[in-house]
Amino acid sequence: MNTNLVSARGRRGSALLTVLLFTFLLAAIVASMLQWAIHERRMNTRTGYWMEARNASEALVEFGSSQIATQFSTTASPATFDPAGSSPVVLPPTSFFSGGNVDTAAYSTTHPTGVELIAGTAYNVPSSGALYYIDPTDSNNARDTLIGQWVYRRDIQVIARATAVPPTKDKPVTAFVTQTISVRGAPLFSHAIFYSSNDLEIFPGPTMNIYGPVHCNGNMFVSSQGSSLTFNGPVSCTGNLYHAWSNSNLAAQGSGGSSGEPLGQDPVKFLVSSSTSAGVTTYVTKPLDPSGLTTGWLDSTYGADNGVSGLSNLTPLVTAAADASFRDNASTTWKGNLQTGSMGIAAYYPVAFNQIVDGSNHTPDPHVLIDPANGSLATTDPYYTPKTQVENQKMANQAGIYIQVDVSNASAGPMVNIYGPPGSAPTGTPAANIGPNGGIKLVPPANMTDGTTVTVGSTTAYKLNTGHTVANAVPPLVAFLPFRVKNVAVTSATSHGTTTYTTTTTILDAKGTSVTMDGYPSTTTSGSGSVGTTNTLYSNTATSGTSYGYGMYDQRRGTASGSDLTNTAAIATQLAAGDPGATDVVQVNMKALNAAVDSMVAGAIDANNSIKNTDGTLWGTTRAGNTNPDWNGGVYVEVKTSVSPASTPYVSTDYPAALKNQNASVRIVEGTVPSGSSLIPAFGINGSGLTIATNAPAYIMGNFNADGSNTSGDATTPDDGKSGAIGNASAESPVCIAADAITLLSKNWNDTASLKNKNTAADTEYATALLVGLQPTIDIANSGGAHNLPRFLENWSGKTATMRGSLATLYSCKVATQPWSTDYYGAPNRNWGFDQIFKNGNYPPITPKVMSYRRILFTTLSQSAYTTARHNLWPSEF
Repeated sequence: MNTNLVSARGRRGSALLTVLLFTFLLAAIVASMLQWAIHERRMNTRTGYWMEARNASEALVEFGSSQIATQFSTTASPATFDPAGSSPVVLPPTSFFSGGNVDTAAYSTTHPTGVELIAGTAYNVPSSGALYYIDPTDSNNARDTLIGQWVYRRDIQVIARATAVPPTKDKPVTAFVTQTISVRGAPLFSHAIFYSSNDLEIFPGPTMNIYGPVHCNGNMFVSSQGSSLTFNGPVSCTGNLYHAWSNSNLAAQGSGGSSGEPLGQDPVKFLVSSSTSAGVTTYVTKPLDPSGLTTGWLDSTYGADNGVSGLSNLTPLVTAAADASFRDNASTTWKGNLQTGSMGIAAYYPVAFNQIVDGSNHTPDPHVLIDPANGSLATTDPYYTPKTQVENQKMANQAGIYIQVDVSNASAGPMVNIYGPPGSAPTGTPAANIGPNGGIKLVPPANMTDGTTVTVGSTTAYKLNTGHTVANAVPPLVAFLPFRVKNVAVTSATSHGTTTYTTTTTILDAKGTSVTMDGYPSTTTSGSGSVGTTNTLYSNTATSGTSYGYGMYDQRRGTASGSDLTNTAAIATQLAAGDPGATDVVQVNMKALNAAVDSMVAGAIDANNSIKNTDGTLWGTTRAGNTNPDWNGGVYVEVKTSVSPASTPYVSTDYPAALKNQNASVRIVEGTVPSGSSLIPAFGINGSGLTIATNAPAYIMGNFNADGSNTSGDATTPDDGKSGAIGNASAESPVCIAADAITLLSKNWNDTASLKNKNTAADTEYATALLVGLQPTIDIANSGGAHNLPRFLENWSGKTATMRGSLATLYSCKVATQPWSTDYYGAPNRNWGFDQIFKNGNYPPITPKVMSYRRILFTTLSQSAYTTARHNLWPSEF
């Protein structure tokens, strides 16, 4: 045997076996890898379907959240959103999911792979319904624009399911998600400054420190024209931030004029952080120009706008690169305390003001908030529902007292009616005894009227006491002080060494006709001595041939000027033409209002001061069928003139042009209170506080809700040193004045000197929120900026206007539309602060709320968790 051959064959067989073994192993590995790859591909495909289902369900909860936000923006208290309620959230159209694998059928037993969207009932946070504090120390609130504020919060859970159905035989993939939308109603005066419908401009001369949140639904234009402007609270706007003038026309820049005003290059600083220790708060701020060279303003243009003015020039400078640089720098530098539209800041609006109210797709003009009640709204109006929601938000329809002063009938004279709160007129009440707000007619205090009544049409009104003084020691709650011109002639005769002066006075009405007014007819007074001692009727020394305003003249609104001021005939001509500066005053006296509320608190009728029911009983206590006191701290004063709209308008284009000449305004007087006391006593469950709203321009004369001593110190803390925080309650009343425009008159104001613009102001203190109209910047005039939002008429040079409160503007002026200038006043030192009692959640009654929404607690759910949530949100199904 050839052993070598056998050995060779054995080796060949062994090699073949080895090859076969390796081939088998390789095939097994390849098969395994193929199976793994197929499994991975299938898993990836399934993951893709799951992501599609998850994205669809996430889009569904966003769609539901949007519906909820819309409901809360149009209705103060929408119905429950669950499927069995009157306002369930609805599914989007099927096109919402076009091009994918999501089953667009509604979920049901016949379509078990369909989509589903469910929302629940709103629940209060906290459950008591008290205000909720957005805590700055909570990292979840770091970028919340309402940080540090007290808000009304209601949460609604939304759940959704969506199924992706593969085109193959693979099983459907379902995703379940939940999200909560947090609805926050921020009281308007939780902001130090709030601008709703106009750009915010601020360019103060002296140093100005602003404490508290600032928000603007628009752009912000900031500069410091003298020393520095510092925001010591969070700032947000929906537009852009500019270090520039808002208008390129010279007349619209700063103080205006043919040469304009150079843009201030002094520091503008924003908050970085704040900390409080031992009751003292320390603020860390950084400037908008970190270089200090006044050329590197890092606003929304990121340094490109220095020296540029006007939106048409500024807008192109907000490039994508500049915007990104601004966002990055703002987030790093100011830690979320400066945010603009580029960070996604949304506009805040009052409830019901983002819906259509006529066939031209107009949304309501926010000025409607202070307009009179519209008691004639017809149910046949195709926009009845949205208009009703607007009516519900009007201050006229929320106030506990509705005062209507009718000055439209010149022959009858001013008349007044006073009504209770909305709906207080029971069924069967004669129409003549029901106010525009549906309130029952009341009997005014005895010293408000002259004791007679006048019939106008089918309505009987009380004739208003027009006297400057009354026999009773208590002033009238409401009085009418018309503007008149008096012409004084002084003659003298000497006999036997004694000179006798004769003063002859003629009082003219707006048409230039001689009238008898307030017990002072045309008179002749004789006496010896100087002219000043004989002319005891007037505060000014009379000079022969001169004219004086007998009543208040508003230089900003007026047309009388120069030599005309000494020409009686010229003034009479101007008045006859409707000079709006000649202000007829509807005067509201705070001492009388305090006395009226005092009588409610005491439960006893005061013969002169109490407001009474028509049966002679005391008004304000609980009446039959009403468990709450009628008084809620809200007072609405409607000034009804011959040019008032026939029906309450909802959009600005409906206002008659003649309104700009309306010269009847509201003036609030006698508001000084001792330190540690309240302007208005608390009464019943409605607590303390006061809001006075009017459709007319308003004036606040003298110290208001303050003692007048705090004209140089802290402008944020009430006179009694208390902050209004829990355990540190302040006696200061939270107060608001709301009007077409508001002018601050000092405690030195004198009507007699107003026509000649000779009033010299004195230090005066005001503690109130102001809801006020704005006359925006136009090509020929500047708005005056936020620092001139409350108007001035006197020479305040060297004097201080201290204002502790909050500034808010939601609308443009409709009556006091004359532009701002510096021709008729000298600017005060402004000692302004955000009131601590507002900061700590104590707001004036019937304060409007602006709505914002935040999406929280988004997460995926298991099927069992979804089933449980579904059961909780829709219990009636089970």
